[in-house]
Amino acid sequence: MTLLQIYEDLMHLCNTNDAFFYVDHKSPAGGTYRVFSYRLASYTDFMQPNALETRGSMWEIDEEGEMIRCAARTMKKFFNAYENPATMFPANTTCNDIAVVMPKLDGSVISTYRDNDGEIRCKSHTALYSDHAINSTRLINENQNLYQYIDEAERLGYTVNMEYTSPEYRIVLPYQVEQLFVLNVRHRVSGELLCGKALRDKFPCLAQYSTNMTGKDIHHTFPVRNTFRESVEEVHKMLDIEGFVCILNNGTMCKIKTDWYSSLHLTKDSIIIDSHLYEAVLNGSSDDLKQLFSTDEYAMQKILRMEQLVFSCYNALQDEVESFVKEHKHLERKEFAMKVQECLTNELNRQGLAFAMYNNKKVDYKETLIKYMKIVLKDF
Repeated sequence: MTLLQIYEDLMHLCNTNDAFFYVDHKSPAGGTYRVFSYRLASYTDFMQPNALETRGSMWEIDEEGEMIRCAARTMKKFFNAYENPATMFPANTTCNDIAVVMPKLDGSVISTYRDNDGEIRCKSHTALYSDHAINSTRLINENQNLYQYIDEAERLGYTVNMEYTSPEYRIVLPYQVEQLFVLNVRHRVSGELLCGKALRDKFPCLAQYSTNMTGKDIHHTFPVRNTFRESVEEVHKMLDIEGFVCILNNGTMCKIKTDWYSSLHLTKDSIIIDSHLYEAVLNGSSDDLKQLFSTDEYAMQKILRMEQLVFSCYNALQDEVESFVKEHKHLERKEFAMKVQECLTNELNRQGLAFAMYNNKKVDYKETLIKYMKIVLKDF
């Protein structure tokens, strides 16, 4: 299949299915690049022609939006083992059917591209100017050997796909130093993906930066059992790691995450996503979060800042409304209404809450603050 056909399929997806979209960027060297991605997409969505290529693939385009070249060929979208028909492996699948097993790192996927000035730069999932992309570009420029090895792969038509980890951008697992790990390389025209032995044979120097630096294709920590399904179940029980990425001999790629990581990741969302942390503080769960992340200074500071914001808003709202009603409850309805308009702003529905309390209706301050969350968080 030609690159033009892939590009046209991706454009068709974005034009006909809301699950898919693209973002256009002007690169540091002035090129125009289109990055394809997805929102909430189902398995059926991903079975559309070339939909698996929406995992951040990047294309240089002209002023009319016509394709000039594929600038970065990222990995295809892949799924959890036994998640859907694509990874519902036969019962007799064994570890002998596995070509490569790599530890799954808890960072951000980064891909290289050669910009219009000839310089190699990095992109994150859909961005050229994210902190992750900028930091990764800095790291490869600080390591001239790594830059040279990436340059060699780029000249031969391969995009280098890496993982960026950093103590500053922690997700769940802690990393002590900022680092780039090579995951694989992918040919921009053929789509060929090289990792494990294939990567070591083609680009031995670049492979030194791989997640499988030991020279073994199946990582030594992967639990090899009689069947692949049994190995997957053992991985689910493991602790202190995210999991593994597996590539079978037939080329099928899948991921296996530990139950431990999945559980913590959901909890970590309470820190990363402001709205989740906001609700956790409102619901009195922030003490549990502080216990869980007691060694994470960034997380602790964010929890404390959110507590200060939520507590001050909640207390001020309750105090102002209740003090006002207590002071003016003796007034007739019409006089009370006039006083409300005169003395209370309607910020966070103060006027509505005062009327409700005056009429002896239930007042729920938590529900009010959840309803007006965006207003409270606008400057957080």
